Amino acid sequence: MKKLVASDIDGTLLPFGHTHISQSFFDVINELDRMGIIFVAASGRQIPSLHMLFDKVKDKILFIAENGAYVEYKGEVLHEAGMSHSLVKEIVADIEKTPGCEPIVSTKETVYITKHADEFFRSREKEILYSTTVTDDFFNINDKVFKVTACNYDGILQNARTFAKSWEKFASVTVSGFMYFDFMDLSVSKGNALGKVMNILKLAPDDCMVFGDNYNDISMLKKTPNAFAMEHSDDTVKAYARYLTGDVEDTIRKIYNI
Repeated sequence: MKKLVASDIDGTLLPFGHTHISQSFFDVINELDRMGIIFVAASGRQIPSLHMLFDKVKDKILFIAENGAYVEYKGEVLHEAGMSHSLVKEIVADIEKTPGCEPIVSTKETVYITKHADEFFRSREKEILYSTTVTDDFFNINDKVFKVTACNYDGILQNARTFAKSWEKFASVTVSGFMYFDFMDLSVSKGNALGKVMNILKLAPDDCMVFGDNYNDISMLKKTPNAFAMEHSDDTVKAYARYLTGDVEDTIRKIYNI
Protein backbone atom coordinates (compact mmCIF):
# COMPACT_ATOMS: atom_id res chain seq x y z
CA MET A 1 0.00 0.00 0.00
CA LYS A 2 1.29 3.46 -0.92
CA LYS A 3 2.22 5.46 2.18
CA LEU A 4 2.07 8.96 0.70
CA VAL A 5 -0.31 10.61 -1.78
CA ALA A 6 0.73 13.98 -3.23
CA SER A 7 -1.50 16.11 -5.42
CA ASP A 8 -1.28 19.41 -7.18
CA ILE A 9 -4.29 21.61 -6.42
CA ASP A 10 -5.49 23.92 -9.21
CA GLY A 11 -6.44 22.00 -12.32
CA THR A 12 -5.76 18.68 -10.60
CA LEU A 13 -7.54 18.22 -7.28
CA LEU A 14 -9.62 21.34 -7.94
CA PRO A 15 -11.14 21.32 -11.44
CA PHE A 16 -10.97 24.63 -13.30
CA GLY A 17 -13.58 27.02 -11.96
CA HIS A 18 -13.85 25.32 -8.57
CA THR A 19 -12.74 27.30 -5.54
CA HIS A 20 -13.22 25.04 -2.50
CA ILE A 21 -12.31 21.51 -1.47
CA SER A 22 -15.41 19.34 -1.08
CA GLN A 23 -16.43 17.77 2.21
CA SER A 24 -16.25 14.48 0.35
CA PHE A 25 -12.52 14.93 -0.18
CA PHE A 26 -12.00 16.02 3.42
CA ASP A 27 -13.55 12.65 4.30
CA VAL A 28 -10.96 10.99 2.04
CA ILE A 29 -8.12 12.81 3.80
CA ASN A 30 -9.48 11.79 7.21
CA GLU A 31 -9.67 8.18 6.08
CA LEU A 32 -6.13 8.26 4.67
CA ASP A 33 -4.93 9.69 7.98
CA ARG A 34 -6.72 6.90 9.86
CA MET A 35 -4.89 4.40 7.63
CA GLY A 36 -1.52 6.02 8.37
CA ILE A 37 -1.17 7.48 4.86
CA ILE A 38 0.07 11.05 4.45
CA PHE A 39 -1.71 13.35 2.03
CA VAL A 40 0.46 16.10 0.53
CA ALA A 41 -1.03 19.27 -0.95
CA ALA A 42 1.60 20.43 -3.47
CA SER A 43 0.96 23.81 -5.04
CA GLY A 44 2.34 27.07 -6.33
CA ARG A 45 0.01 28.79 -3.88
CA GLN A 46 1.11 30.58 -0.71
CA ILE A 47 1.00 28.66 2.54
CA PRO A 48 -1.79 30.91 3.99
CA SER A 49 -3.91 30.11 0.94
CA LEU A 50 -3.38 26.38 1.45
CA HIS A 51 -4.15 26.68 5.16
CA MET A 52 -7.47 28.33 4.37
CA LEU A 53 -8.30 25.89 1.59
CA PHE A 54 -7.66 22.84 3.80
CA ASP A 55 -8.68 24.44 7.09
CA LYS A 56 -10.77 21.46 8.25
CA VAL A 57 -7.86 19.01 7.91
CA LYS A 58 -4.73 21.17 7.95
CA ASP A 59 -3.42 19.37 11.04
CA LYS A 60 -3.50 16.05 9.15
CA ILE A 61 -1.72 16.86 5.89
CA LEU A 62 1.67 17.98 4.64
CA PHE A 63 1.99 21.17 2.60
CA ILE A 64 4.38 21.86 -0.27
CA ALA A 65 3.80 25.53 -1.08
CA GLU A 66 5.30 28.03 -3.54
CA ASN A 67 6.26 25.24 -5.99
CA GLY A 68 8.42 23.64 -3.33
CA ALA A 69 10.06 26.69 -1.75
CA TYR A 70 8.18 26.12 1.51
CA VAL A 71 7.32 22.78 3.16
CA GLU A 72 5.30 22.42 6.35
CA TYR A 73 3.85 19.51 8.32
CA LYS A 74 1.64 19.92 11.38
CA GLY A 75 2.88 23.45 11.96
CA GLU A 76 6.57 22.54 11.66
CA VAL A 77 8.59 24.05 8.82
CA LEU A 78 10.52 21.20 7.21
CA HIS A 79 12.15 23.25 4.46
CA GLU A 80 12.23 26.75 3.03
CA ALA A 81 14.29 28.32 0.28
CA GLY A 82 14.10 32.04 -0.28
CA MET A 83 15.48 33.97 -3.23
CA SER A 84 18.33 36.47 -2.95
CA HIS A 85 17.05 40.03 -3.07
CA SER A 86 19.46 40.88 -5.87
CA LEU A 87 18.02 38.08 -8.02
CA VAL A 88 14.47 39.20 -7.22
CA LYS A 89 15.26 42.75 -8.34
CA GLU A 90 16.86 41.61 -11.59
CA ILE A 91 13.94 39.34 -12.49
CA VAL A 92 11.35 41.99 -11.58
CA ALA A 93 13.16 44.51 -13.78
CA ASP A 94 13.10 42.06 -16.69
CA ILE A 95 9.38 41.37 -16.23
CA GLU A 96 8.57 45.08 -16.04
CA LYS A 97 10.25 45.77 -19.38
CA THR A 98 8.46 42.87 -21.10
CA PRO A 99 5.35 44.09 -22.96
CA GLY A 100 2.12 42.66 -21.55
CA CYS A 101 3.72 41.28 -18.38
CA GLU A 102 3.47 42.35 -14.75
CA PRO A 103 5.49 41.09 -11.76
CA ILE A 104 4.01 39.33 -8.74
CA VAL A 105 6.24 38.76 -5.71
CA SER A 106 5.31 36.09 -3.16
CA THR A 107 6.35 36.10 0.49
CA LYS A 108 5.10 33.90 3.30
CA GLU A 109 2.29 36.21 4.36
CA THR A 110 1.33 38.16 1.24
CA VAL A 111 1.63 38.56 -2.52
CA TYR A 112 2.90 41.93 -3.75
CA ILE A 113 1.19 43.22 -6.90
CA THR A 114 1.00 46.42 -8.94
CA LYS A 115 -1.82 48.94 -8.69
CA HIS A 116 -2.80 48.00 -12.23
CA ALA A 117 -3.22 44.36 -11.20
CA ASP A 118 -5.11 45.20 -8.00
CA GLU A 119 -8.65 44.97 -9.41
CA PHE A 120 -7.95 41.63 -11.06
CA PHE A 121 -6.31 40.08 -8.01
CA ARG A 122 -8.90 41.44 -5.61
CA SER A 123 -11.44 39.41 -7.54
CA ARG A 124 -9.12 36.39 -7.42
CA GLU A 125 -8.62 36.82 -3.67
CA LYS A 126 -12.00 35.19 -3.00
CA GLU A 127 -11.35 32.50 -5.58
CA ILE A 128 -7.90 31.34 -4.53
CA LEU A 129 -7.65 32.92 -1.08
CA TYR A 130 -4.63 35.11 -1.81
CA SER A 131 -3.63 37.88 0.56
CA THR A 132 -2.47 40.73 -1.65
CA THR A 133 -0.53 43.94 -1.00
CA VAL A 134 -0.34 46.71 -3.59
CA THR A 135 3.09 48.27 -4.15
CA ASP A 136 4.70 50.62 -6.62
CA ASP A 137 8.18 49.65 -5.47
CA PHE A 138 9.15 45.98 -5.79
CA PHE A 139 12.78 46.87 -5.07
CA ASN A 140 12.20 47.61 -1.38
CA ILE A 141 10.43 44.44 -0.26
CA ASN A 142 12.31 43.30 2.85
CA ASP A 143 10.41 40.07 3.49
CA LYS A 144 11.88 36.72 2.44
CA VAL A 145 10.76 36.15 -1.15
CA PHE A 146 9.88 32.61 -2.17
CA LYS A 147 8.73 33.22 -5.72
CA VAL A 148 8.51 35.85 -8.45
CA THR A 149 5.86 35.43 -11.12
CA ALA A 150 5.48 37.00 -14.54
CA CYS A 151 1.78 37.45 -15.29
CA ASN A 152 0.40 37.97 -18.78
CA TYR A 153 -3.39 38.14 -18.89
CA ASP A 154 -3.37 37.12 -22.57
CA GLY A 155 -1.35 33.97 -21.91
CA ILE A 156 2.24 33.50 -20.74
CA LEU A 157 3.35 30.92 -23.32
CA GLN A 158 4.25 33.72 -25.73
CA ASN A 159 6.86 34.90 -23.20
CA ALA A 160 7.86 31.60 -21.61
CA ARG A 161 10.65 30.63 -23.99
CA THR A 162 12.35 34.02 -23.65
CA PHE A 163 12.11 34.04 -19.85
CA ALA A 164 13.40 30.46 -19.63
CA LYS A 165 16.36 31.15 -21.91
CA SER A 166 17.29 34.28 -19.95
CA TRP A 167 16.97 32.89 -16.43
CA GLU A 168 17.21 29.09 -16.33
CA LYS A 169 20.88 29.23 -15.30
CA PHE A 170 20.12 31.55 -12.38
CA ALA A 171 16.69 30.49 -11.14
CA SER A 172 14.32 27.56 -11.17
CA VAL A 173 11.76 28.47 -13.83
CA THR A 174 8.45 26.95 -14.87
CA VAL A 175 5.10 27.66 -16.50
CA SER A 176 2.51 27.29 -13.73
CA GLY A 177 -0.72 28.21 -15.47
CA PHE A 178 -2.26 29.97 -18.46
CA MET A 179 -1.11 33.40 -17.29
CA TYR A 180 1.85 32.57 -15.07
CA PHE A 181 5.59 31.91 -15.36
CA ASP A 182 7.33 31.34 -12.02
CA PHE A 183 10.90 32.02 -10.88
CA MET A 184 12.26 30.49 -7.66
CA ASP A 185 15.65 29.81 -6.09
CA LEU A 186 17.65 27.48 -8.33
CA SER A 187 17.22 24.63 -5.82
CA VAL A 188 13.42 24.79 -5.82
CA SER A 189 10.89 22.50 -7.49
CA LYS A 190 7.94 20.45 -6.31
CA GLY A 191 9.99 17.36 -7.07
CA ASN A 192 12.95 18.48 -4.95
CA ALA A 193 10.60 19.30 -2.08
CA LEU A 194 8.90 15.92 -2.37
CA GLY A 195 12.33 14.27 -2.43
CA LYS A 196 13.22 15.96 0.85
CA VAL A 197 9.95 14.75 2.35
CA MET A 198 10.62 11.21 1.14
CA ASN A 199 14.09 11.31 2.73
CA ILE A 200 12.73 12.59 6.04
CA LEU A 201 10.01 9.93 6.12
CA LYS A 202 12.32 7.24 4.70
CA LEU A 203 10.00 6.49 1.78
CA ALA A 204 11.01 4.78 -1.45
CA PRO A 205 9.67 6.01 -4.82
CA ASP A 206 7.21 3.12 -5.00
CA ASP A 207 5.81 4.09 -1.59
CA CYS A 208 4.40 7.27 -3.12
CA MET A 209 1.64 8.31 -5.50
CA VAL A 210 1.53 11.67 -7.32
CA PHE A 211 -1.10 13.62 -9.27
CA GLY A 212 -0.43 16.67 -11.46
CA ASP A 213 -1.53 18.52 -14.58
CA ASN A 214 0.96 21.25 -15.47
CA TYR A 215 4.62 21.87 -16.23
CA ASN A 216 5.45 22.72 -12.62
CA ASP A 217 4.27 19.23 -11.67
CA ILE A 218 6.70 17.36 -13.94
CA SER A 219 9.52 17.24 -11.38
CA MET A 220 7.09 15.68 -8.91
CA LEU A 221 5.71 13.17 -11.42
CA LYS A 222 9.28 12.01 -12.05
CA LYS A 223 9.72 11.02 -8.39
CA THR A 224 7.61 7.87 -8.49
CA PRO A 225 6.44 5.18 -10.92
CA ASN A 226 2.95 5.79 -9.51
CA ALA A 227 2.46 9.08 -11.35
CA PHE A 228 -0.93 10.26 -12.61
CA ALA A 229 -1.42 13.13 -15.06
CA MET A 230 -4.82 14.66 -15.61
CA GLU A 231 -6.54 13.80 -18.88
CA HIS A 232 -6.58 17.47 -19.89
CA SER A 233 -2.81 17.86 -19.37
CA ASP A 234 -0.50 18.88 -22.19
CA ASP A 235 1.16 15.92 -23.91
CA THR A 236 4.52 17.05 -22.54
CA VAL A 237 3.21 16.58 -19.00
CA LYS A 238 1.48 13.29 -19.82
CA ALA A 239 4.80 11.89 -21.05
CA TYR A 240 6.07 11.84 -17.45
CA ALA A 241 3.07 9.96 -16.05
CA ARG A 242 2.39 6.25 -16.04
CA TYR A 243 -1.36 6.75 -15.72
CA LEU A 244 -4.06 9.25 -16.71
CA THR A 245 -7.08 10.21 -14.65
CA GLY A 246 -10.01 12.58 -14.87
CA ASP A 247 -10.74 12.69 -11.14
CA VAL A 248 -8.25 12.57 -8.25
CA GLU A 249 -10.76 11.78 -5.54
CA ASP A 250 -12.36 8.95 -7.50
CA THR A 251 -8.95 7.43 -8.25
CA ILE A 252 -7.85 7.55 -4.59
CA ARG A 253 -11.13 6.06 -3.41
CA LYS A 254 -10.78 3.15 -5.83
CA ILE A 255 -7.14 2.44 -5.00
CA TYR A 256 -7.65 2.53 -1.21
CA ASN A 257 -11.19 1.15 -1.25
CA ILE A 258 -12.54 4.17 0.62
